Amino acid sequence: MEAADGSTNSKVIVQFTDPSGLFNDVAPLLQNRLPLGNLHWKSPTRPLRSIEELDVSLDREQSPPQDGGATRRHQIPGLRQTPFVRIYLLRCDDKEKYKESARKDVKDWVKSLGFSTSGKSTTKGQERHDAYEYIILHVVLPGTAAASQPKSSKHISVEMADSTDSVNSKLKWTGKSTSTILDKLKADFSSSSKAPFERVAQIRLADPAKPSTTLSPLEIEEQWTNFIEKLKTAILQSFDARVAQYEEDIREREQQRSLPGWNFCTFFILKEGLARGFENVGLLEDALQIYEELDAGLDAVIQDQAKEDYSDAANALLPFASDLKDTIRAVLNQKDTNESDGDHDLALSLQAWTNAESKRFPWRLERRNYQQMILTNQVSALDFRIYIFIRQMQIMLRRAGMSVPPPRSKSANRQSGQRWDASILSEICERSIKFMNLAARNLRQDLFAAWGGREGLPDEELKIQQVVIDNIVASWKWSSLLQTLSECHIISSFSSLSARRSSEGNRELFSPHDVASSHVHMASNSTSTASSGVNRTDSSTKDIFDALRIVKGSKTDLVFWAAELFTMLRNIFLQLCRQTHLLPHLPRIAHSRSPDVDMSTAWTGILAPSLRSVLHTEESALGAYKLLTVCACQCYTTAGKSRASRQLLFDLASLEAHNENHEAAASWLDAVPGFLDGPPRTSTDRSMLRVYMDCLRKAGRHEELVQSLFLDIQSAIHDLSVQKFRTEMIEAASQGPVALPFDVVFAVDSVDNHISHDSSQDFYTLTVVLRILVPVKTMQNATAELKGQSRGQHSPAQLVLTSEVLEPIRESCMQLHLSGRTQTEGWYDAVSLTVTIGNITFKHDFQRTNVADADDRVFDPNCFVPPSIYIYPRNGAPQLQASHAPLVDLPQKRNVSIRLKWPSIDISEAQLRLKPATAGARLDIQSAHCVEGTNFEIKRIDDSHVLVFTNIQAEEETVFEIPYSLDDPSTLSMSIRAEMQYESSGGRCEYYDTLSFMTLLPIGVNVQDVFQKDATFSRFTFAPSRLVPISILDCKLEGTAGCEVNAPSWAEPVDAFPKQPVSWVVQMRTRSQASATDEKLVLTVSYNCVDEMLLDTIVHDFAHQATRSDGAHGSLLASALRPLASHLRNKLHTLWTEQDIELAALTSEVTMWTYEELGWDSILNIFAKHHREPMKKSLQEWHESRIKDPLNMDVDAAPMRTLRLLVDPPRTDMLVTTRIKVDDGVSCIVGQPILAKLCVASDVRANIDAEVTVEITGQTDSWLVGGQRKAAFMASRREFEGVVVLIPQKTGSLLLPGVEVKCRDAKDNGKSVAYEVDNLSSATVVDVRAGVGSTTVGLGDGEASEGYWLLDARRAETG
Repeated sequence: MEAADGSTNSKVIVQFTDPSGLFNDVAPLLQNRLPLGNLHWKSPTRPLRSIEELDVSLDREQSPPQDGGATRRHQIPGLRQTPFVRIYLLRCDDKEKYKESARKDVKDWVKSLGFSTSGKSTTKGQERHDAYEYIILHVVLPGTAAASQPKSSKHISVEMADSTDSVNSKLKWTGKSTSTILDKLKADFSSSSKAPFERVAQIRLADPAKPSTTLSPLEIEEQWTNFIEKLKTAILQSFDARVAQYEEDIREREQQRSLPGWNFCTFFILKEGLARGFENVGLLEDALQIYEELDAGLDAVIQDQAKEDYSDAANALLPFASDLKDTIRAVLNQKDTNESDGDHDLALSLQAWTNAESKRFPWRLERRNYQQMILTNQVSALDFRIYIFIRQMQIMLRRAGMSVPPPRSKSANRQSGQRWDASILSEICERSIKFMNLAARNLRQDLFAAWGGREGLPDEELKIQQVVIDNIVASWKWSSLLQTLSECHIISSFSSLSARRSSEGNRELFSPHDVASSHVHMASNSTSTASSGVNRTDSSTKDIFDALRIVKGSKTDLVFWAAELFTMLRNIFLQLCRQTHLLPHLPRIAHSRSPDVDMSTAWTGILAPSLRSVLHTEESALGAYKLLTVCACQCYTTAGKSRASRQLLFDLASLEAHNENHEAAASWLDAVPGFLDGPPRTSTDRSMLRVYMDCLRKAGRHEELVQSLFLDIQSAIHDLSVQKFRTEMIEAASQGPVALPFDVVFAVDSVDNHISHDSSQDFYTLTVVLRILVPVKTMQNATAELKGQSRGQHSPAQLVLTSEVLEPIRESCMQLHLSGRTQTEGWYDAVSLTVTIGNITFKHDFQRTNVADADDRVFDPNCFVPPSIYIYPRNGAPQLQASHAPLVDLPQKRNVSIRLKWPSIDISEAQLRLKPATAGARLDIQSAHCVEGTNFEIKRIDDSHVLVFTNIQAEEETVFEIPYSLDDPSTLSMSIRAEMQYESSGGRCEYYDTLSFMTLLPIGVNVQDVFQKDATFSRFTFAPSRLVPISILDCKLEGTAGCEVNAPSWAEPVDAFPKQPVSWVVQMRTRSQASATDEKLVLTVSYNCVDEMLLDTIVHDFAHQATRSDGAHGSLLASALRPLASHLRNKLHTLWTEQDIELAALTSEVTMWTYEELGWDSILNIFAKHHREPMKKSLQEWHESRIKDPLNMDVDAAPMRTLRLLVDPPRTDMLVTTRIKVDDGVSCIVGQPILAKLCVASDVRANIDAEVTVEITGQTDSWLVGGQRKAAFMASRREFEGVVVLIPQKTGSLLLPGVEVKCRDAKDNGKSVAYEVDNLSSATVVDVRAGVGSTTVGLGDGEASEGYWLLDARRAETG
């Protein structure tokens, strides 16, 4: 096949007639503006076609015709190559020369082309196969008179311009004409309206040395653009005319198909002419479609010819190619069949084979004159098919190289590198495989026909005939496959990759590492690109096709069909190896047959030089087999066809194993995709696994051998060899550090759901029972480790239990006593169990076993589900309790008090880390101070402050306080994470806990002051800030130098409820005005929270009951006191209500909840089964006793809290004392006025000048006030008296009217001042009676309806 380069295949010829020798000046400038772009052709019978790029061949006419007629051409139009456009290069420097000679020369040239001066073609219909258009191009040279002319006359249009004839006949002044040469050309040759387009153009050649032109560079470029557009129009016009003529002739010949004498070969040449026309202009898809139609027509002819009654001699094809008999004679006349003229020293590479076969490539037009054979009807069906296929491949290769046009550039830049469409190259490979199989069958039939058939031949000659024909066909297919790989640039890509890798590290073309890495790339890309739609093999195929610039299409299809081609080459090679008895251990090809012949005959007919070279020796044959297998395997792996690549790699491994190259065989099997990802699923996989294990044994690769043995064990659960493999696996694993699956040796039988504590040390144990599947001889350095994952938010997140000593693994089961030294409380799920014996590590993943994929085979189908384990510290373990500091001094920073109870063992050193677990909370560790017990040091370790304790005695307690702060003051509670590591005689232990305490103050304080002349009374109100009562134990108010305090003593605790606060009244006197200072009073309140008392009372009684109980039941509760007490606290917090707490505060008794309400069964499940019933019985007894005999709430059970806050001494700027005086003994009768005095006294205690306004106010239904009910006076006056009249309005004990006082600053525009009012008569009561002494009332007799009536009334006597 020809190269798919658009420039060499283009046959759009533009011919120049150059009488003035301008071609060498114009052609380079035009060539720089090629290829032509954006051509659009529309035919009446076809849809719109767009030609993105069109290359043009520029040709100069060698010898112009002398007689005005056409030169002799080929009789068949499809075989002629004629120009599409003829261009006349005109040099006319002035108008005089145009009139004298140029006009006549151009007119004669136009007539010689078969056109009239109006531009209409005069050629006949049959001549339209070579239709063309013409253009007159006026070339203006620099420095001439024409160069000084403008581009065109602006005063004379093209339609109105005078022709040269009319100009000569008219009277005009010489040199006065305004028309330019271009105007005259257009008037003479483009003035007709029937012309399809304007055929006259002008270009000006620029010369920097002669800048005489009147046009700018932009205008010169516009002239070139105008000429290019006219050239494109001319090409499309001529192409349209040619296509129309071809289609008309083809329709005519199609209608004659049924007539006698109709010949398919002639029809083929005619229709192929249309295909070549489409190919010339770049419409490759249309050209390919025509060849598809011709191929279908050939099939119909062949089918008709195969009929017995076929008698059309004009259409008959040859039964076989004429050279096949010569080929058979040459093959049979070979004397030395084992030797040939071929080169036996060919390099073992694809490129060397291709170079050796290049002269024998069957798909080359140069091998035979196919067109002449078709014209003369001397062509066989096979040659006809081959010719059509060659033409199809040429067009498709051109499409593959031109369908992805590079950026628009000039010809010098377009040769930088060809770019390819991978999808079209894939289609070429696919078509080649299909055609090759068809052509091989036809070739075999033609060879039998050329041989003379099979009839009458003896058996020995029949065998020779079959072998020779098979070898000829195999050689033809071998050459065809190499040609396809070469034409599709697959061999060059492999060769470039081999050369690059050799320069980098002298590696082989492909190694097991390359195949494995391609598989890894495919696996990683298949997931990430499934949703995005990107080509998933770009990253994995970039090495192979790096030399081939593929910018479009899927590389996956290309590499897959390349693998198919390599597989066909490999199959041909294997068939010939079997026939020549080379490498008998190679795999056989399915459905392949080779007759039993001698060696001399086996080589007969192998014509391919490269094939004879690789079959020359076993060494070369072995190398060729490896090369073809690896190439096919690499392509299959890259294309994602893992099944095919697996089989090829198995073949390579089997070959290396047969040659006792165990390391190489193992390496090839390592590269098999998914080979070692799981147990073998097929018999082939299992047999190859056995081969792999044998190679590993002999290569000494113990770690891989162990893994392979495990996979084999998984696939052969019921095989008798499983035990043998297990024993071998253990022995192999002992050779070096290796990790084995747990199920190889062990199976988890049970895991205890409870832990057991040591009574004297801070560690606990957990028992795990294992079943032994394979006995282990050695037990040196045997350890076990169980990892647990926290189910909640408690620390630590992971827990590790270890066992340093194991009992010998000899029996059927074994107990592991795993110990843990991490003290915490919470639920943990078993995650993994690891057993280490010497260099072997067995790991069992509980969660992976429980949630196994459906496709994963588990060694033990009855996989064990581990229980959740509740971890808790023993009763004598360390314990941390956090609460608010007992003393809260509001002006100071708040502290958290932490009580640390040390374990019942001596501790040499302990490190305590405290971190806030509440958002916005901060701990000032550096300011921590010890309140009670062993002191500590604050050290900075690992970027955090740590409290370090040393030499702590057993069961000692330490209390320390740490200041804290909150970003959000409304935060109700705060959590602290505690981590402690401590050293004791039993080893190093860890303790984790989460501490919580209330940050909200339980008590609220309010104060109200009452001012009098000589003293001030302050009433303090204490109320709980929550819905929980508090018990006020004591209250004190400390006086100052300027304020004397007289406070009543607090006799006994008083409970304050949310709706019933407690009030405390204190009298304060100012010692002297001069001694008054800004010193504040200090209020100290001691109190207890009833809920804390209630909780501590119950918990203390429960702990006391658990520790003092006799017998085994009591010891069980005592050992489990920590989790039981924690459960009790949590349940009580959730069960009790505000009413329960208020009732306990009122009665001082604790009403116990029942056993079921506290939910003890949920916590008892964490203990051993045989301990649950005794513990349950003890708990029920405790509940029964407390229900019968309720607990008395212990006030001392909860710690006393103290609140200290500063109180401002009561002060005012002015005190106003008011009083309404009524004479004693005055009788007050309703409606009778009485006199009263209003007395007002002011006591100014600040430097102010105030005005006092008083007004008597009262309810009108009680008193009517008369007289001076309002008054105003200056405060400096100090006293004021006024007389008022009071008239009572109803009887009874009436309070005197009130007095409203307002004080304003007289100097500051009536601004209010701080003042207090003491109304001395606010509680004075006046007894008002009626003014009637006696009343006589008449009553009815009971029958009248009047009822009663007044008979007489007398006023009372007043004294």
